[in-house]
Amino acid sequence: MKNIKHITLAILTNVLLFSCQDSLEDVYDEIGEVGTPIKTDIKYTLTEDDFKTLDLNSGKFTSFEQAETLIPTVLNKVLPNSPGAKAALMVDIYNDNNTIISNLFDAEEVTLTTEDYPTANSGAFHPNESAAELLPAIIASKVTGSESGDYYKVTYSNFTEEPSLAAAGEVISFDFTNETFNGWTPFNVTGDQAWVDQTNFGNISMNGYASGAKENEDWLVSPKIDLTGETDLKFQIDENLRYGTDLSLLKILVSENYTGDINTATWQELTITNRAYHSNNSLTPSDIVDFSAYDNKNIHIAFKYNSTTSDATRWLIGNVAITKGEGDTYTGATETLTTYYIYDGSNYNFPEIAYQLTTKDYGAMGTESGTPGEHNNFSSSISPDDYLPTLLAKKYEYATEGTQKLIVYKYFSNGVQTRFDLYSFENGAWIMPETSTETEIRFINKKGTWVSDNPIVYSLTSDDFVWISESSLKSDADYASQLVSAGQYKNFDRRPGGEAYWSDHQVLVALNLFLKDKFPETEVGTQYAVSALTYVGSSAIEEFRVILDEETGDYIYVVE
Repeated sequence: MKNIKHITLAILTNVLLFSCQDSLEDVYDEIGEVGTPIKTDIKYTLTEDDFKTLDLNSGKFTSFEQAETLIPTVLNKVLPNSPGAKAALMVDIYNDNNTIISNLFDAEEVTLTTEDYPTANSGAFHPNESAAELLPAIIASKVTGSESGDYYKVTYSNFTEEPSLAAAGEVISFDFTNETFNGWTPFNVTGDQAWVDQTNFGNISMNGYASGAKENEDWLVSPKIDLTGETDLKFQIDENLRYGTDLSLLKILVSENYTGDINTATWQELTITNRAYHSNNSLTPSDIVDFSAYDNKNIHIAFKYNSTTSDATRWLIGNVAITKGEGDTYTGATETLTTYYIYDGSNYNFPEIAYQLTTKDYGAMGTESGTPGEHNNFSSSISPDDYLPTLLAKKYEYATEGTQKLIVYKYFSNGVQTRFDLYSFENGAWIMPETSTETEIRFINKKGTWVSDNPIVYSLTSDDFVWISESSLKSDADYASQLVSAGQYKNFDRRPGGEAYWSDHQVLVALNLFLKDKFPETEVGTQYAVSALTYVGSSAIEEFRVILDEETGDYIYVVE
């Protein structure tokens, strides 16, 4: 049965003529007893928890049929078990040409483990390893039972720079994330600002800024560290550097002869190569630094902070560790990314309609502060819609009308996420089309279970009432006053006892004549929900629910 869900109302410009092969008496006989029309009485809106129950991450349905099938699972949990009760919901259904969006939202998730990466003990792709080239084979090894058209959401990690092998074992470490100095001693040489161990960031901190940059010199010196018997030593620090410009003002020093006076001790600076300023408050582990110059030594470590009236960096420190040897596990800064693949029956491919932005693309949109290329991502302050249409216009210079591209990009919001937007080339410009349509869907409780109840929805127009008033019912004297009233006032008079009163039976007869004429190809079993303007002392809208009966070939009221 052709499943027509909604019909757009049309205004008829001419009075339709109707001829009926059967006599009105035969129609009356076939219609038989009249039931009572059922009316919608519960409005419900699906919640975020409901969509989790339905396993629909997008909050939208791929089709009307999917909504009809899935929603009763929710209604049976949240609505009354009352036979005959009816519910109406407004849901978003993806447009036919935009189902790619729902496919991605509902894709099966695949997350790579440490064992999946080509370099052992990495847990991420190295810079010289192409995720795009390697992922199809990895997906094939991880999933089973794939069918053509299946989508997969793949989460993986990349090293953002060449990683190093982690040390084999820890000799000593200092954890400042509990916001204590752990036996280290602060020295204030110049300025009013000082090292603090209560930062609200879960670390210790020094900051020479107080209503402006101030001149400061402050030290934080470790207790004695005994490295006797330890060889092949390494050093690493977790830190956050923000707001300043001159990293040379922040030094990590080591002394072998410190006895309590920072001025009389000899200090050697420890060089850390990957220090950089941050745009957030996250701690970043440094490169693992060769510390073997202090094998078998007794030492003190110092953090020396300087600021000037023009440059004051905030220095947060979380952890310091001295380790030994070189293990077999790689360490380094990583980023977690998400991409999508579709199975075509033999291979896993990146969807043809999709395009994933590259570092070069972000750079092309600007590299200065406040542009996508600054950190190779978008954010709440750097909207993708402000940049992507221009990028697409340059990248697809010869796009034809209706061409669509799904752009996959990185978005920063409490960490880097992967998001996507669909763009369509229309009237010479790349725009984001409407991907879904809000649609009403109905259900009814039958014998304690909620089931689909979605007739074809139609509202009688003024011209429709004129048509009914001019129909073959004019030959029946029992309808004389009713037809005059319907043609004049464009409604059904539903005041019992009135001269122009339309009974349920008379309305059903009129609907039989009208629906058979207007929709002659309707198949048996099809339901209509016909809304009509009525008069009950004041204007009202009444819905009449009818179904084309297989046995009689006539419309009868839907009854519970």
